[in-house]
Amino acid sequence: MLHRITCWATINQSERSVCDMQRIAILLVSLLMLTSCITGAVDQPLTTSTPIQVTSSDPAPTAVTKPELACTLYTNANRVSSMTFDTQGNLWAAGSGGVVRWDIAEGSYSQYTPPQGMPQAGAPVAVASDGALWFGAAGRGVYRFDGASWLLYTADDGLASDLVSDIASATDGSLWFGTTNGISHFDDNEWTTYTVADGLADSVIHALAVSADGNLWVGTDKGVSQFDGETWTTYTVKDGLANDNVDTVTAAADGTLWFGTVGYGYAGSCGPEGGCGVSHFDGESWITYTRADGLARDRVQAIAVDADSEVWFGTWGGVSHFDGQSWTTHTMSDGLSNVVNSLVIGPDGYPWIGTQGGISHFDGEKWNAYFIANSLAQNRVSSIGVTDDGALWFEVGDGAGVAGWTWAVSRFDGESWTTFLVGDELKSDWSQSFVVANDGAPWFQRPGGISRFDGESWGTTYTVDDGLASLAVKAVAAEPNGTLWFGTYGNGVSRFDGESWTTYTVNDGLTSNYVSDIALAPDGTLWLATANGVSHFDDELWVAYNNDAGIVGNGAAIEVTSDGTVWYGTLGQGLYRFDGKTWTKSTNPDGSLGDFVNAIKEGPDGTLWLGTTHGLSRFDGQSWTTYDARDGLPCRMVESIAVESDGTLWFGTCAGAWHCQQMD
Repeated sequence: MLHRITCWATINQSERSVCDMQRIAILLVSLLMLTSCITGAVDQPLTTSTPIQVTSSDPAPTAVTKPELACTLYTNANRVSSMTFDTQGNLWAAGSGGVVRWDIAEGSYSQYTPPQGMPQAGAPVAVASDGALWFGAAGRGVYRFDGASWLLYTADDGLASDLVSDIASATDGSLWFGTTNGISHFDDNEWTTYTVADGLADSVIHALAVSADGNLWVGTDKGVSQFDGETWTTYTVKDGLANDNVDTVTAAADGTLWFGTVGYGYAGSCGPEGGCGVSHFDGESWITYTRADGLARDRVQAIAVDADSEVWFGTWGGVSHFDGQSWTTHTMSDGLSNVVNSLVIGPDGYPWIGTQGGISHFDGEKWNAYFIANSLAQNRVSSIGVTDDGALWFEVGDGAGVAGWTWAVSRFDGESWTTFLVGDELKSDWSQSFVVANDGAPWFQRPGGISRFDGESWGTTYTVDDGLASLAVKAVAAEPNGTLWFGTYGNGVSRFDGESWTTYTVNDGLTSNYVSDIALAPDGTLWLATANGVSHFDDELWVAYNNDAGIVGNGAAIEVTSDGTVWYGTLGQGLYRFDGKTWTKSTNPDGSLGDFVNAIKEGPDGTLWLGTTHGLSRFDGQSWTTYDARDGLPCRMVESIAVESDGTLWFGTCAGAWHCQQMD
């Protein structure tokens, strides 16, 4: 059902984060590298282990029949980064949660994710002259959708790069694709790529537009390039452009061009290369408009020109309307979200706005919001936990803004979703805003401390004053007797028996004060993954396994399977296993495992599941099999894994939560 409201204040407040969605693929790679760098700063531990050398390798994986998975994907499709109308008047909205087709006349929508045929989250989106839709495929190339089937084009076919930032349709039926490695032109038969060697200002492309005369206009970090089919011409601040960092380009029907600039750096600061704002070019002269003229904000991310030649600008501070003489700005107080990602003029002549919390439509008098209710709060799922009542808890975050990543927690009871907002009753002093203990109870970081949530109310809040080592809690484990362990990121691990607190650090024998994961073994002992190896605690003695034992790498995940085998995943050095005597590093001859292991979990049938940066891997004790986009995996980055009591599996990815059952 189409959910329509006229008061934007009812939209989820956490969706008002700032996000530059055109750079999301690059930011995800940068975040992975940053994580590796952070965990690289380790302590010098007090090692108590006896030297145990790692063996050379496992036997090489053998080819086996891959067990089939029956899966359902849960996403948030309300984070809209690109929109277009098709030839039938349907609105297509694309973002990190997949693609949604809105039938405006009927008041309904259809969602396309891997189970519905769309193999990857899609943005940007454009419609070709033949009516086909084209979508960027989150770093895997571009898809063409004719209404029935999906066809993928990649760098192997002639695309300049698989990271596609924008798509423009030309009047002759051909298409232009902006990538991180130049521009590709496709005429349905042949691919042609242009780079700086041909005259392009920069090979990293932000925006494309085809003007009425058929010329191509390109927005880059180094100005605007124009291509007339033979010659490239570049315009910069020296010519009159507001700023060389151009984020959006729009061609008006009268042949003039509009360029939205965003400045430089993470926050889009302006200068010294120029101010920010929006620049208008009529082919001879430039005019720049800023906040001083009436623009809501100088950072402009979307522009659309209506049939009356009036211009609408999407900024970080709302939507501004310019009729050629005067300015009008629409903000939250008018029913609009401040975070605008995309803007398009509809068949009715009025603007449709893609935001962080759905779609807003202006009907000439008021703003109406369109969004998909009852969904996961955001799309990057970094943690999953199953509580005693069978509910699923998901820590989610999606997009990067001025203040960093925006986080929330979603609860799913099998039918409906409930979201806890970071900044309301929750607090995020670190990336982790919640963890689920082994007893099935979720623990949340709240203002001033960490508390257990019983499903209805918050228990006592514990702080560093009570004995908790730090509020930067990364992992929690619960012993059968109720004793809780809190692994922190930088201050060691704290033990709470219900009455008193005890903290252990490198001075006690912990391999590092940065604890990323805790596993409870069948014999009741604890195993901890740290930034400098593995720690084992039997309630009396700490034993450290790191370089002396042949383990190399920063730990991210640890799991002790039912047979007592310890599995240790690292960020950059692959996977290790310990049989009680010898550490063995798993081989990776075909690249299927990946060297970055984010999560490890034993399945109900004793199989081992690994979430990596290369996809999802399964080990049956003899052979490895890997699942990727060809199997419906929505994103190759798998960050978390959980198992329900009925044996079904949940995988947290960068594009939603994947719920799977292994078929016999």
